[in-house]
Amino acid sequence: MNHYEPYSSVSFHHKLATSPHPSTAHDRFAHDFTLLKGNKHVTSRRCGRHIFSRRRLRLKLTIAIIIFLFLFLFMFDFIQLYITFARFKLRNSLYDSGWMSCNSIRKEPTLFVIDTRHVQVVWEANCGFEDQDLLVTWRVSDNPLDPEFDEYGITKTIVPTVLDEHHKIYKAILGPLPITANYTYSILSSPQTPPHRRRLLAQYKFPWHSKADHAPTAKNPIRFVGIADNQFGLKTFTKVIRVIGHRGPFDYVIHAGDAVQNYPSLQQWQTDFFDPLTKYSLAQTTPIIYAHGNHDHDESLEYHYTRHDNKQHFPWFSYTIASGAVKVIVLDSNLDYLDQDNWLKAELESEESRLAKFRIVVVHIPPFMEFWDPIPWNQGESEWGRFVRDRFVPLFEQYGVDLVISGHQHNYERGERNGVMYSIIGGAGGDLDYDRVDDWNMYQRTEINFHFVTIDIFQLDETYWELKWEMLDVNGKSLDSTSLLSKPPLDPIVAPPPSSLLDEPRQPQLDENINHAWDITADLGWDLELAAENE
Repeated sequence: MNHYEPYSSVSFHHKLATSPHPSTAHDRFAHDFTLLKGNKHVTSRRCGRHIFSRRRLRLKLTIAIIIFLFLFLFMFDFIQLYITFARFKLRNSLYDSGWMSCNSIRKEPTLFVIDTRHVQVVWEANCGFEDQDLLVTWRVSDNPLDPEFDEYGITKTIVPTVLDEHHKIYKAILGPLPITANYTYSILSSPQTPPHRRRLLAQYKFPWHSKADHAPTAKNPIRFVGIADNQFGLKTFTKVIRVIGHRGPFDYVIHAGDAVQNYPSLQQWQTDFFDPLTKYSLAQTTPIIYAHGNHDHDESLEYHYTRHDNKQHFPWFSYTIASGAVKVIVLDSNLDYLDQDNWLKAELESEESRLAKFRIVVVHIPPFMEFWDPIPWNQGESEWGRFVRDRFVPLFEQYGVDLVISGHQHNYERGERNGVMYSIIGGAGGDLDYDRVDDWNMYQRTEINFHFVTIDIFQLDETYWELKWEMLDVNGKSLDSTSLLSKPPLDPIVAPPPSSLLDEPRQPQLDENINHAWDITADLGWDLELAAENE
């Protein structure tokens, strides 16, 4: 008789099948009960520690990846900026050393305003094109206000200015551009020997506001962007231009001077001016209103890389926008010439200026400076451009100038004096000015910061127009804004000129043979002359 109990201790010794703790020897399903095998307890603990250590490793890797991604995103802007900076420098070095192939454009085409009906395109090739003719064509690229109007023009063969074997500058004046429209221009090369097959080197589109049947509106204004004094501040200037590109498009660029630190430096013109402006397709598609500063002044007045009008040798000029609603006058604070005073007075007295809704002046050295390096300031630099304050300001006040835009001082100021708004926008890259050397008690806003400004002009109603002004930092953050309303047309009967205009100039006058008059008949005559040359 079997006296074993199914769950007695004896059954463990005999390992009967009825045991509640079966072994593999008696398990018909071959289960591995590792936790019950004495020497396997250690292996189990080691396995647990191994699993825990792998989890901890994965956690560390995850944290490291998150930190790396955060730093990368945080530093992406900085890294991208330095890559762009290095690429500008490397590209210029390759061109100067002759490693780049000939018959290529090293400086992309850049547009400069000449007058109301003409724009100048400037570009540079490294070498070649000796056996080819280069020319520029332009046409209306979309439906203008007059649907029957079809403008098309072509220049004659362009003769380059050769600075050295790697710098050949080409300039062409496009026009007349008589209507408000988007124009497309193309740079072509044509072999001098058959077959005469033209090759397209570059093609871009730009807006032009000349004569229009409809005024700009608040939803579709005429847009300007203003910069100045980007000299030797390539990284900052590149960042400024990138932000401008993101906030565009703009119709015009106002540059108030000092594009480079050293005017004769071909390298600075390449890397510090053309490369940033053309990388973000600003200079190729947006005409520049350029006022020369003290660092980019050419004593010969040739100005190879910026605006140069062969018809009128002097660098000051004016033009109108939107059928004469906006008149822009550009002065040269480097030239203390009585010729410039007389020309400015004639421009402000003209009916064109009197009837304009806004009169805007661009001049590099501001009439009222407050910040500069104290040592050179006290050594005579306080007198730089003093004639702008002594002789130009009375004209500004007398003839109802609305806005004066300047650079030179490397920060931002905006104020009002005797009905004229004065602004200083010299924060596009040059070292900032922190030291106050004067106080005119007229500026409502001062920002020691890198920046640019935007100007929107549009018609409010049948009587008034509005000018909206905004200043933004290099991150696109708005730091200052204001607006101006247009004034009624000025009375054609004006007071006698200020006595200061009768003073003798400190510098010799320009050649008396230069035609100082600038009227519509002269403009039309030049149009006919250009048309005859371009046939």
